[in-house]
Amino acid sequence: MSQLDQCPSSRKLGKPAEKPRAMRDRSFATGKSYWRSLDDLAGSPEFREFVQREFPAYASELLDGTRRHFLRIMGASLALAGAAGLPGCRRPDHKILAYHKDPEHVVPGEALFFATAMPLPGGGCEGLLAETFEGRPTKVEGNPLHPVNLGKSSALAQASVLDLYDPDRDPELIAEQAHRRDSSLRITSWADFQAFAAQHFPKFDANEGANLAFLVEKATSPSRDEMRARIQARWGKCKWYAYEAVDDENALEGSKLAFGVPHRELTRLENARVIVSLERDFLGGEGCTLPEARGFAAGRIREGTSPGHEAAGTEMSRIYVAEAMLSLTGVTADHRLPLKSSAIAAVAGAIARKVLGGAAPASLPEPTDDAARKWADAAADDLLANRGASIILAGPNQPAAIHALCHAMNAALGNVGKTVEYAPLTGDAAQSSVASIRSLCADIDAGSVDTLVVIGCNPVYSAPADADFPARYAKVPHRVHLGAADETAEASTHHVERAHYLESWSDVESWDGVYSVVQPMIQPLFGAHGELEFLAVILGEGAQDAYEIVRRTFKTRLGAGDAEFERAWKRTLHDGRAAPGAGSLRRTARSAPAVSLARAEDAFRTLAGASDEGIEVIFAPCPKVFDGRWANNGWLQELPHQITKVSWDNPALISHRTAEKLGLRTDRHPKTPQYNHAQVVTVTLAGRSVDVPVWIQPGLPDDVLVLTLGYGRRVSGRIGEGTGVDVYPLRTADSLRVAHGASIEAKRGAPPYLLACVQDHQTMEGRGLLREVDLAAWKKHGDTVYASRDPYNRAKQLRFGAQLGMESHTPANVSLYPPAQMKPHVYVEVDERGDPVLVNGRAQGRRNAQGRREQQWGMTIDLTTCTGCAACTIACQAENNIPIVGKMEVAKGREMHWIRVDRYYGGPDARGADPGPAADIEAFVQPVACVHCELAPCEVVCPVNATSHGNEGLNEMVYNRCIGTRYCNNNCPYKVRRFNWFDYGTKAFKGGFGQLGETIPDSLAPSNEHFIPPRLREPLEEVARMKYNPHVTVRSRGVMEKCTFCIQRINTARVETKLRDLPFIPDGYFQTACQQACPTGAIIFGDIYDYESERPDGGKGSRVAASRASGRAYDLLSFLNTRPRTSHLVRVRNPNPRLRTPVEDPFHHDHHGDHHEGDSHEHGHEAHSMSLPILDHRHACAGAQGVMA
Repeated sequence: MSQLDQCPSSRKLGKPAEKPRAMRDRSFATGKSYWRSLDDLAGSPEFREFVQREFPAYASELLDGTRRHFLRIMGASLALAGAAGLPGCRRPDHKILAYHKDPEHVVPGEALFFATAMPLPGGGCEGLLAETFEGRPTKVEGNPLHPVNLGKSSALAQASVLDLYDPDRDPELIAEQAHRRDSSLRITSWADFQAFAAQHFPKFDANEGANLAFLVEKATSPSRDEMRARIQARWGKCKWYAYEAVDDENALEGSKLAFGVPHRELTRLENARVIVSLERDFLGGEGCTLPEARGFAAGRIREGTSPGHEAAGTEMSRIYVAEAMLSLTGVTADHRLPLKSSAIAAVAGAIARKVLGGAAPASLPEPTDDAARKWADAAADDLLANRGASIILAGPNQPAAIHALCHAMNAALGNVGKTVEYAPLTGDAAQSSVASIRSLCADIDAGSVDTLVVIGCNPVYSAPADADFPARYAKVPHRVHLGAADETAEASTHHVERAHYLESWSDVESWDGVYSVVQPMIQPLFGAHGELEFLAVILGEGAQDAYEIVRRTFKTRLGAGDAEFERAWKRTLHDGRAAPGAGSLRRTARSAPAVSLARAEDAFRTLAGASDEGIEVIFAPCPKVFDGRWANNGWLQELPHQITKVSWDNPALISHRTAEKLGLRTDRHPKTPQYNHAQVVTVTLAGRSVDVPVWIQPGLPDDVLVLTLGYGRRVSGRIGEGTGVDVYPLRTADSLRVAHGASIEAKRGAPPYLLACVQDHQTMEGRGLLREVDLAAWKKHGDTVYASRDPYNRAKQLRFGAQLGMESHTPANVSLYPPAQMKPHVYVEVDERGDPVLVNGRAQGRRNAQGRREQQWGMTIDLTTCTGCAACTIACQAENNIPIVGKMEVAKGREMHWIRVDRYYGGPDARGADPGPAADIEAFVQPVACVHCELAPCEVVCPVNATSHGNEGLNEMVYNRCIGTRYCNNNCPYKVRRFNWFDYGTKAFKGGFGQLGETIPDSLAPSNEHFIPPRLREPLEEVARMKYNPHVTVRSRGVMEKCTFCIQRINTARVETKLRDLPFIPDGYFQTACQQACPTGAIIFGDIYDYESERPDGGKGSRVAASRASGRAYDLLSFLNTRPRTSHLVRVRNPNPRLRTPVEDPFHHDHHGDHHEGDSHEHGHEAHSMSLPILDHRHACAGAQGVMA
């Protein structure tokens, strides 16, 4: 390390320049140490130098520092500068049309909310509230009246607004991109399609539609079901196929085996004390729902209600997870068993033998591994001990027989109707996607398809490789497509752009049968149309208005007169859901079908004879872009993967030991310590090959390769095209989920592949950040307040969460400034000595000059219920106009997310890059944003006072003062500030250089568009600017930004309370964006000194005040005396003593081999010696004995 980074005083004393390696955070439950990445685990000097820099090396420089690259960029800049002087630049065409009469309820600058619903892939929906400004939707929130959301929302719903304002939906831009690709993609105008449909489709009346076929995405829309019935009534011989690229075929077939007819599982996890997941990621994977996340959080931890005994009365659920790929559910598990997907069936068999007894099928496989057998026995006994309060779930990778087996075990345990219910599947949702594709391909081969209508899906891109669908699709004479401009659109003879759900009428049912109307917020921006209008035109009916079609369906199902219909219709639009019991609008979802395993005997015998030898390949849908349909959404592409923390790519995942066995490189930094570069390998499966970068993934079993679907799009838009690798060519109809027999070898001559991984960015290294304990320790010690004296003989009082960290050993936080100077920085009432005034033992918020209490805002984040889903990150991005920066900028550490969700791995504190066996790996997630320090280090170093403190405790940013010195970022110990290195928010990402760059050859174009001067770049498209929240400033180049605690929402609430003549903003009157989205309710925000508000649970005071008073609360880096306003709550785990002995005394770790920062002074153990900055050892001892004043 360069001595320029060394303190001069330490160099004068002859101390080494390189700092000693910091002690790792350690779990107080398992004793395992936590590390951020494999590079952190290895701890090479180069990597340590990289993370210790306040700013990444070369952050202000070009990625490629060669002279040739510099001249290339300057050449492009000069050429564009010359082009700027050319005539012919078009003047912008602005049109202003004033209101003839002000619309009702519309106040400029004031938001209006309308209820709608977002259809989900495969069926179901989220009930949403759309925030609109003068008819322009800018954000969505969960509908508190909808039973699916209850006010919460997912990351996908939050990001959906960006799709609405995607400029790549513009037909002109689509045509330009098609021309650039030399593509045949052409958009059929609505008028042309109407003319074509009127002439073409009536000819099928003669043969009853014998040569007509439809291939549609799955949906639970009653109006579309009615249109399907009308089509089949007119053309009785037409074929209607439902298809999803990622469909839970095994669950569908498993329910048929168990019940005879297909059903969907509806979980009630809030009632489950024991949850066993067999590769079912119900917290972050495919098919996970908001009710599952909410139920998990409600049952995960319930603190006692007796004052002073909250910890002692705590109850928790226990979670067992057997899985291959480390998932968010696996992160939260009390016991995780890493296995190949094919080996999990044997674990299910062992559990079933205990649960079902003699009724268990004799042919069930048995685990051969002792650890798996022990895990299965403990889980089975726990299930049996909690009959009616347990649940066992199977994931989509598990065979249909295992799904049927889980249904049988839940029935035998008495869980049906308590922790699990079943909804019968009908219509499109009951169809098999694989069977649909196979039948359609057979019809095409037979020459019986003259016209194929494709709605919503993209089979040319995603169909199984062995179906060879692109070639077969080309054989169909008339190919009509409604959807996005994608690969299927390019191969179609007629392509009609599909409207976004926020600009078209429709309806949808949730999986539990709640009917909602999909209400548009804005006129279609690019002349697109919805599927109901599209089908109506094909039918040639007079009513081709989607609004009238939905009303017709609603009235038919309601079965009421006109007056009652209008009332019910308006109420449904207002509430976002049909009222319970409103005619047949809500179908019955709860059922307890009889279970029989007789139909699954053959499947069990096949399962017993299956082999799992060789490399097992798992095809996993991306938790962000799913099957590829959201590949052009920049927010989702830039969002780091919840586990790998890689953005903008989908590397193949493999374990460290498997990589070594195959001779693959495990070093991520073959070029520089800053950038992650992966080796490119060739994966061959059944004669088909794909080149993909490989990423070493801790926690993955050996001989497993995970391939993520949804990337490598060829036709999708500027964001999605060329991003990542398309692995669909390896996926066949018989191996949609899991395949065996793959070969993996390094691709010769392939250069290292740059991957943008954010986990080592903004590092808070070795400072006691992560705290988790076992339930036994929390119940024993959690109610204790630890009183002690520091070496200066000053009194300290610490709660349980603080006692676990460095606070137990550091001196009490006492300011050197006199009370008069500290008064502006103290936000509670104090006496003349500067001590807080306590009422009933609680500090009181300070009052202003008029004697009115100033509200003080704060936040808590519960690490026990936080799942790491990143809904908070996307909600914050949507609310606060946070731009995307692109892969190259993320790789440099320039990502702009205000909330980062750090992921840590836990394992033996080994030296070297090998994390050890997958069974030893655990994980921990921790959201971190600006904590709004009362004594903020960033404020004292800003030379222009751009960051300052408000009267209500907020660390505020004044953007137009900021001059970009970045001193504040340098001085922030939490690394939560973000700097606009370029004009990310005002220039179009991948927008090119407009007319100015039309004559510039590609050879002069730089690899990073941000290197071109801003005035020469294409500005952000007008339609893209429509997504911005008008209450939040769009930042420009050279400005620092960070979390503001959604100050715009605080100000709006303050105005509303004044208008309603309320003395202060009541608790829960508004929510921050992250709090409002969080599916598990892990984030709580409010007035930390509000002790008077009435809570729904019967308590008094704000929820955040109660949460901060919990024994689990602790502040990050509190020993620095920054006084954060955001607190975290210690993660609590509930291990089974048969699998791991719970740790009751988390303050002593001699049995784990070393004594570290969490050791207590209160239990008779030897005190941890430490050096103080002022006193020598003799004075420190005297101080500890009370000699010092």
